[in-house]
Amino acid sequence: MIREVASAHPGAPLLVFQHNPIYRPIESIYPYKLTNAPEVMTSYGDSHVVLSVSGHLHRGCPFCYANLVIGNHSPDSVEK
Repeated sequence: MIREVASAHPGAPLLVFQHNPIYRPIESIYPYKLTNAPEVMTSYGDSHVVLSVSGHLHRGCPFCYANLVIGNHSPDSVEK
């Protein structure tokens, strides 16, 4: 679907909202992670997605952009 939207609006910055987190990879057993997250991220990059927002809170996960962690976050610095 993202490719169709990008094709219909070439050059437009796209914002994507998804329920499940796609980045950072969740290494533990987590039943709701996407099995194709790397492919989804690639399609977002190919389609000029500038913001991807998921609907989950993962304490201690830093804000990041394209593999660049922004700020210094640790589990202790995240509001509980």
